[in-house]
Amino acid sequence: MLFEETTSILKKYNIKPKKDLSQNFLIDNWVFQRIIDELQPNNDDTVFEIGSGIGVITKYIAPLVKKIIACEIDPNFAKIIEEGAPENLEVINEDILKLDLSFLPEKTKVIGNIPYHITTSTIMHLLLKSHIFSFIILTIQYDVGKRIIAQKGKEYGILSVVTQIWTKPKIVMKIPPSSFLPMPKPFSCLIRLDINKKSLVRPNPFFFEIVDTLFSQRRRKIINSLSSLITKKNASIILENANIDSSLRPESLSIFDFERIANEYTLFKTKSQIPQLS
Repeated sequence: MLFEETTSILKKYNIKPKKDLSQNFLIDNWVFQRIIDELQPNNDDTVFEIGSGIGVITKYIAPLVKKIIACEIDPNFAKIIEEGAPENLEVINEDILKLDLSFLPEKTKVIGNIPYHITTSTIMHLLLKSHIFSFIILTIQYDVGKRIIAQKGKEYGILSVVTQIWTKPKIVMKIPPSSFLPMPKPFSCLIRLDINKKSLVRPNPFFFEIVDTLFSQRRRKIINSLSSLITKKNASIILENANIDSSLRPESLSIFDFERIANEYTLFKTKSQIPQLS
């Protein structure tokens, strides 16, 4: 099904996938079925698809939902998707990283075959608007998936923390290179991110700033890393209010620890509770 349709369209339009855009098309029916199983589409759903490619999967999903919005950066692919598109299919020819997602309705379901070179930035972009979504289902590089679900060790880092603060991630399945055309070198995985509505921290740039700062200096004590952003006195107040030992290092902090630090730091930066000290 997917292989035949994909190769037929590629041949019809004389398409040569672009390496710099990580254009690898899913051709594995079993993986597609797993996506559908996770998506659980119904006629009340709005689905937002990232990296729609030539629209083979897009047009299979369209009859199953109320509306599907396909975001595709390649203008030639966007035109192919628009050809014979059903009324409930909207095509956006745009870079996902430049697209303001505020237009999407509440409880939108997100799916996507994410280009490897923008996986982390795409996930960060989605998380800033995570309150809009029901859940996010992505095909990404397997090693990135392992970093997302990591809770300790070398793989535990910025992506682990920010993803686990706002979602409950799980790897649904590991996907071999042969499931794509052309075949990428690394293994991929299907990952599901269920939105965590109970997080203490609302998505905001301050949160990304502090987590990035702490992990970029992961061998230093958090008090010293935090002091690169604000005064040491204010850093001590934040950690004290968060009930965190200032001598710890980032890899020793749990997701809940980061959540408390980020919450206090956000309050400080917005000057809602913690005053700026001289």
